[in-house]
Amino acid sequence: MKYILSCVKILVFITVLVHSNLLFAQEKIIAIVNGEKIHFFEVKTFLNKVIPIGKFHVQSLNKKEFWDEAIESAVNARTIVLYLKKNKPKLYEKVDNKAKEIVDVIKKRFKSNEDYIKALNENGISENILIDTYRDLNVKEIIKEEIFKEKISDDILKNYYDNNLGMFSTGSFYIVKNCLIEADARELNPKQMEEKKKEAEKIASLIKAGDKNIWSKCDKGKYPEEDRVYKFSKNYPVDKIFSLKVGDVGGPYKNIYGYLIVKVIDEKPSEVVPYKEIKSEIERLMKQRRFKDYYKEILKRAKDEATIKIFDNNNSR
Repeated sequence: MKYILSCVKILVFITVLVHSNLLFAQEKIIAIVNGEKIHFFEVKTFLNKVIPIGKFHVQSLNKKEFWDEAIESAVNARTIVLYLKKNKPKLYEKVDNKAKEIVDVIKKRFKSNEDYIKALNENGISENILIDTYRDLNVKEIIKEEIFKEKISDDILKNYYDNNLGMFSTGSFYIVKNCLIEADARELNPKQMEEKKKEAEKIASLIKAGDKNIWSKCDKGKYPEEDRVYKFSKNYPVDKIFSLKVGDVGGPYKNIYGYLIVKVIDEKPSEVVPYKEIKSEIERLMKQRRFKDYYKEILKRAKDEATIKIFDNNNSR
């Protein structure tokens, strides 16, 4: 599913270029790794990954910084792909197969093979460049998948837990009773939002006055009736809640769901999460660390063996 979503992005990119008549020659080379060319198209695609979502048109954005990062990402990826091809052919085969699967999905989204070829030609790229791009885009994820397939014994996980108990401490936390007045700003106009706010303020004042029946006016589903709030909890204004005392009522606090009111029922001291509850998270953390270490090591090895030449937009770098 992940690579299908990714291929939709590349398809959109191809389509946008075609309809904008932004034609880039196949000869526009950004870098060469071990004699293999990295084209403008690939770096432009990596740029989509390194620029924060929704920031493409921000005037204050340091575009050169992100462009250089995209070049570095593409070069690093190609260097690793070529290293795998030479030294770890089975792993390279998985990278190659995934890239070709993605390109096949892209092909099927065109009405005909002729339309697909036309789109490639009008953007100055070949199918081989598209496959190269997807090998490079996916090599890191393939390596990660292989690392995450490895099993870690229960003894190793338990030993990690025992030696890092501080990592699994919850810190002090509150037990709160929740009351949400739902208000989605995407669906309601400003006047309606203001009405919801006033409703929430009225309910908050009645809760403070001790009206037990008013809780029936709260919307259900987004928040549990009672919940634990930790300093790392999401969907809660934790700084504001932790400034309250037991018995205090806080809010209404505006968030994506509407207006939240909380009443602090109790304050609990820090406790360590039991091993059984955190075991899967420990395994994920250990595998993530193994992946980062392995990727860093393999990138160093690949670079040590590689011949890399990088150009700027004018092929003068």
